[in-house]
Amino acid sequence: MTDIIKADPIAKSYEELQSVELLRLAIENSPIDRPSAESCVRVLLMSVEIALINLDHLASEIKRDFDNENILRAEIRSQWFHSFHRILVHLGMTSWELATLQVFNFEDFVDSPKFQNSTALKNYCNSLQDMDLAVDRCVQRTNINLGDILSCQWVNEPLGRILHFLRLSAQDCRIWEHHCSSIRIPLTNIEYDEYVARPTLFDAVNRVSLNRDTFLEQFRAAHQIPELLIYEVNNLLEVAIKFLREHIWESSVLNLRLATTLLAETLPCLETINDCLQTTDYYAIRNNLGLTSGSHSVAIHYHLFRDLYPTWCETVKSELKFKKADDNIQKLIWLETGRLQVLIHTWRKMHMHFPRNYLGSHNTKSLIGTKDALLTVQTFAQKAYANDTLLSMNSGLNQTSIALIATQYLDSQNSMDTLLLEATGKIAQSNFPDVQKRSGYFANFVNFDPPKERNI
Repeated sequence: MTDIIKADPIAKSYEELQSVELLRLAIENSPIDRPSAESCVRVLLMSVEIALINLDHLASEIKRDFDNENILRAEIRSQWFHSFHRILVHLGMTSWELATLQVFNFEDFVDSPKFQNSTALKNYCNSLQDMDLAVDRCVQRTNINLGDILSCQWVNEPLGRILHFLRLSAQDCRIWEHHCSSIRIPLTNIEYDEYVARPTLFDAVNRVSLNRDTFLEQFRAAHQIPELLIYEVNNLLEVAIKFLREHIWESSVLNLRLATTLLAETLPCLETINDCLQTTDYYAIRNNLGLTSGSHSVAIHYHLFRDLYPTWCETVKSELKFKKADDNIQKLIWLETGRLQVLIHTWRKMHMHFPRNYLGSHNTKSLIGTKDALLTVQTFAQKAYANDTLLSMNSGLNQTSIALIATQYLDSQNSMDTLLLEATGKIAQSNFPDVQKRSGYFANFVNFDPPKERNI
């Protein structure tokens, strides 16, 4: 643990840690008008690019684990491997869905960029083959039949679990590759790598790294993909607000629908961190993260949560107050508003996994010095829900206090969850005294100024 405690920070801010400036550059240098259904497809395929770069690296690292006979590490890595395939399944499905909104004469774009020409895809396929060979060599050394490894007496052993993750990943790969390869892109005279801004995204993935075996790259990817998507979500939501104020109802609903569709794709990234990043693996990189915090995300925490969502809510209240739109349009607006609402509140609650899993209770401080990180995140979510002005207008939701029986037990002193939170808090504070005491590097001032409000 000494090496972890003395590790130097690799970034001075959240934006530097996640290479947010490069992600913005990749989106802004778009060969397609934005925001639009076509630009949404592009952002989704850019997200696919980040996931593929990670899969390429994960496959190479699993091969190395097998070559070194480090099966326990390969087991952990294979779970990440499978989770990134699941992210790709979601991204591929949504890309297909939004591609159906593209209307153009395909004969004019017979030379359009094709997913099959993706360098990231080709690199992954090469690493996949090398990984399979390494796994097969390991199986041969065990002198155990594959069927026996996968049967009941072996399935809970590390090798059995790895083979199960690889089997799931193989079928998921067939799904997302078919979806992404089916998409037609309405451009000519541009290569696929240029279309998705591969050089910029490759730089964003690799710019921040560590010279030891960690899951920092995957940790960053699970933040970078939402940063990409929500950057475009915010632009779509801004356009939807303007159309709503002008009573151009159909265009407002369409842009809101595009926004919620992209926003939904951020949840699998949260699930991946929550499911795969073990406490010990987060602790292996924690000091390296320096004075950073996800609460410093301009796109997510400020532009979406602080500015655009409340503005949308107020606009819906004011513009639909006198039922200026017909009933069907109003229902569509409310339906998509409810989707936006549940996605945002679910995102906030799922984000609580992070301080729960790695910081725990007992006033464990965050990297930026928040006194009780878990309580702070919980309070943010509760206040956001209490201040949601549209909740009171929805007759389909219970507005009174609800007795949550299972939750009451989980919050009690007798639950295993409470014991786990206490244990996590103690070990976090013990392993990171500088963070808790605000000493050493963590005595420095947190240099962050919230952005100006995004007024529309």
